Amino acid sequence: MERASPAVLIDRWVSKVAPEAADWLNTRVAAIAGETLPRTVFIAFAQASRHAGHAALRLSPADRADADSARPGWHPEPWTATDALRARLLLAVPAVEAAPFVLALDRLASAADLGELVALYRALPLLPHPERLAARAAEGVRSNIQAVFDAVALDNPYPAEQLDDSAWNQLVLKALFVGSPLQRIAGLDRRANPRLTRMLCDYAHERWAA
Repeated sequence: MERASPAVLIDRWVSKVAPEAADWLNTRVAAIAGETLPRTVFIAFAQASRHAGHAALRLSPADRADADSARPGWHPEPWTATDALRARLLLAVPAVEAAPFVLALDRLASAADLGELVALYRALPLLPHPERLAARAAEGVRSNIQAVFDAVALDNPYPAEQLDDSAWNQLVLKALFVGSPLQRIAGLDRRANPRLTRMLCDYAHERWAA
């Protein structure tokens, strides 16, 4: 059987948990896909919560398996219906060229409220031009808002795949400092490195000495 794409899966999940939002989403996706310059996405991204609310996606084991098959390491269990709508809107943005797509994301992030930022960072592993989005992910790692940091750091395969050692080490150390569960950081063992080991040892010694 042909593997479903993230966009197809999101459409399916939204239809189940927020059927009243499905028609709205389909209309906006079609409009966004037909635009040379993204305009509709900025309005729709902000409006999404009015149509889907904050209900959990309530994914079944089969849904979770489909997600991992569509995008290895993708674990959308913490996502809300609104997160799903916003991710689907981003996937509709024309992305043949990297620079305009990255610029559109930066513009979205600069005007986003908390929920919009969380959705944007949770969607990172699904977006095109992943090699050009590392700076955006690193910005999320530096956020003073834990919900935003967690959206980047937890249940998200993007950081381990794309962040350099400096940004990755900052992510792990910050997760330890703010109490985010390390077991939910994808790729933690694989991205171990000597500098991170030293940083963690120094942190532990400081805590013991306090």
